[in-house]
This record gives sequence, structure tokens and C-alpha cells, in this order.
Amino acid sequence: MSLKLFIFDKYFTNPMKRFLPITVLAVFAYPAATISCQSGKKAADPQIFWDGGAIPDPVFRTYVLDNFDTDRDGKISRKEADAVLAIDLGRLCAELGPATESLAGIEYFKNLKQLICNGNTLAELDLSQNTRLTELNCWDNPLPALNLSKNTELVKLNCNYTALAELDLTQNTALTELACEGNPLTSLDLSKNTKLTVLFCPANQLTALDLSKNTALKELLCYSNRLTGLDLTQNKELVHLHCYYNQLTSLDLSQNTALEELLCYENQLTALDLSKNAALIQLNCYNNRLRALDLSENTALTKLFCGYNPLTELDVSRNTKLTELLCHENQLTALDLTHNTALATVYCPNNRLTALDLSKNTALATLACSRNQLTALDLSQNTAITELYCNNNQLAALDLSRNTALTELYCNGNRLTTLDLSRNTELTKIYCDDNPLTELNISNLSKIEEIVFGDNPEINVIANSQTVVSDEVRHYMDGKRKTP
Repeated sequence: MSLKLFIFDKYFTNPMKRFLPITVLAVFAYPAATISCQSGKKAADPQIFWDGGAIPDPVFRTYVLDNFDTDRDGKISRKEADAVLAIDLGRLCAELGPATESLAGIEYFKNLKQLICNGNTLAELDLSQNTRLTELNCWDNPLPALNLSKNTELVKLNCNYTALAELDLTQNTALTELACEGNPLTSLDLSKNTKLTVLFCPANQLTALDLSKNTALKELLCYSNRLTGLDLTQNKELVHLHCYYNQLTSLDLSQNTALEELLCYENQLTALDLSKNAALIQLNCYNNRLRALDLSENTALTKLFCGYNPLTELDVSRNTKLTELLCHENQLTALDLTHNTALATVYCPNNRLTALDLSKNTALATLACSRNQLTALDLSQNTAITELYCNNNQLAALDLSRNTALTELYCNGNRLTTLDLSRNTELTKIYCDDNPLTELNISNLSKIEEIVFGDNPEINVIANSQTVVSDEVRHYMDGKRKTP
């Protein structure tokens, strides 16, 4: 028995790439004749079947003989052909061998269940004789058309990044998983595919998507289309929804009580009612037009990205499981995080915050609070912090003596006159320019890769024998170093 992979890639695209991730991998095992990597050898005679039938393509022909000619007589008998359940000619990149240009001859494999032929140069694919096919992975081929009307047993289809302008699936009523990403599809009729549980149709040209018959749907990725509306009231089993980069002005999720992941960013939403979505774990609604966001019922939430909205307040007091919060580019004047003790990442730049209490956030590793109106910042309880971005505030002092894990510091554009970093021995990057600094202590710092403190002739840079900086950095310190 050999293990075959049938891969659906799911992408979670976010400008803050560092925080997000996302791949879905589906693996299916099937018994098949022994498969080996294509060798690239050419069989001289294309007529390799028992009845004189041929495989014109040399790559496909070599593959068939290498893997299915069990008696090594240079021919494929009817018995040998009938034993073939899986064909894998998939290529993830050009370096993996020559491409297959044609699959003519595949009609001889009547019992074929699984066909993987992604990453080739197939311009046509006739599977009308392969009526027992249950899985087809033909993504990344220049296919202008795909007729699957005879493949009524098809369960899983991946035709991502072909050239399909149309896709007729009305005869494929057994289909449970469909991936048709990156095609020029303007419409998609799924009314007969009532068993669908997974649908990936992003990066097409869809202006509408009727899912009213697909009540078993659990995963829906329809981002990067032209959708102005999306009715999900019949999709009560939905768990993952990625509908970002569309033109949605509203989104009714009142019936989707199983929803755990919602990515609806880069739309035109003015409101978002999540009161029925208590199972929600991850929410990304950034760059919409939301003026309010009620998360009081979403107590399972661990990741919240709501930046680039006109929010004036944000109550996360009931979201005690939050580990990541990105609420940048709003109009927040206050942010209470005292109940969010699991937070590891807080990103709240470009708001109107005058204070920020982080005394309860002892797990905090990354803090970005730049471009606010902070006059003080107490980080004495945040000993796990490694990255600090507090630039462009109104800080007159900054005590980092307890933040010994700090590796990157951006405190430029404040009102600091002194800065003692002698205990922050893990620092590699220091940006403290545009401050009225008179003293900068970098004693004991041996890992500095970047340091910028501006052209300030009044500054005293305090260092010692433990201080190590690169030659590239040293010019910043010329004439400004004082060794105690």
C-alpha cells in the first residue's frame, strides 16, 4: 500500500505576516500499484498496450512502463492496466523532472481512482473513460476546459491555477472537497454538490456565490473575488470562513454558531454582529468601516486583528484567552488589558492612547505602542518582552532594567534625556534617535548589530570592555564614547 498526498493549500494573507499563518493539508491514503519517481527514460515504441494502443508522451509512457509493467515485457497487458488505481505525475517545480504534455492513453486505466498531474503543461485532459475516478489533482496546468461529466464518483477535485473560465460540476454530486483557486471563473454553480464540506474558490472573478444547497460546508475560502454579498444562513456547520478582499457591506453570521475562524478583512463592513459566534477563536476584521465591535460573547477568542477601522473603544475584558491583539490605526483613547493575562503580542500603534497599563500582562513578548500620546510606560512586570516599539510618543523616561530578554528597542521620537541599557545584554537593535539624549549607557552589550541615536553632539555614550559593536556601527559613536 502506498501513501498518496492530495494537497489543498489555504492561505491566510495579512500585511502583518509575522503574526499569521495558515496552511490546511488534507492527506488521503489509497492502495495502488507500486509507484516510483519518473525516470525520464524514453521508450522507443509508443504502442505499449495489449491492443496496440499508444502513449505518445515520452514522460507519461516511461512512467507507465516503470511502474505498471510488472512482467517487464515492455507492454501493458489488460490485467496490468486494470490493477492501476493511482497515477502520480505531480511536479511541484521544474527541477523535479520533465513535464508531461499529454495524458493520451490514460483511458486504458479503467479502474483509476486517483490522478495527480499537477505542475505539468497539459492543455487538455480527457477523463471520460475513467469513470471510477474519485480524486483529481490537476492544478497548475494550462487547461482551458475540464469536462468531468462522466466522473460521477469524483469526491475530491483540485484544479487551482489552471485557465478555466467555466467549471460544470452538476454531474459530480459525490463531491466533498473542491479547490478551484486562481482561475478566471465568473460564476460557480454548486447547487448539485450538496455533500461539499470544503470549498476553496479564491482569486477568481466571482460576483455572486450561492451556497444555499451546501449545508454540509465546513470550510469556505472565497477571498479575492468581487462578492458584494454572501448568504451563509444555510451553512450552519461552517467552521472556517475566509472572505477577505471582497466588496462585502454586510455579513450575517447569526446561523453559523460553529464558526471558529473568521477572516473578513479588506471589505466594506460597517457592522459585525458576532453575538451568536461563541466558538470563535480567531477574528481578523481589519480595514473595514467598523465603528463598534462587541466581543462580549466571544470568550474563546485567542487572536484578534481589528486594525484600520474607526473604532473609538474596544472592550476585551471578557476575552481572557487572547494571546494576540492587533488594534492599530483606530481612534482608541483607552485600552484596558488588565483581564488579558495570556497576551503575548500587543500591537496598538496609531491610536490616541494617553496611558497603557500592562502590569497584568506578564506573558507579553512583543509590544508595539508607537505613535500614541503616552507620557509614561511601566514595563517592570513584563520581563518576557523581547521586542519593544514605543517610538513617537511623549515619554520622558524609560526604565528597562527588568526587561533583560529585550532584543529590539525602538524608542525614537520621544523626550528621553537618558537611557540606561546596561542590563539589556540581549539587545541587537537600538533606535533612540530624535530624543534630547545627553547620556546613553550601552555597557555590557555585546550583540549590537544596529544602533541609531542621531546626530546629537551633546550625547555621552557610556561603554565598557564588554561592549561590542560592528565596524559599521562604530561610526555612530566616534567622539561620543566615554569608558567609566
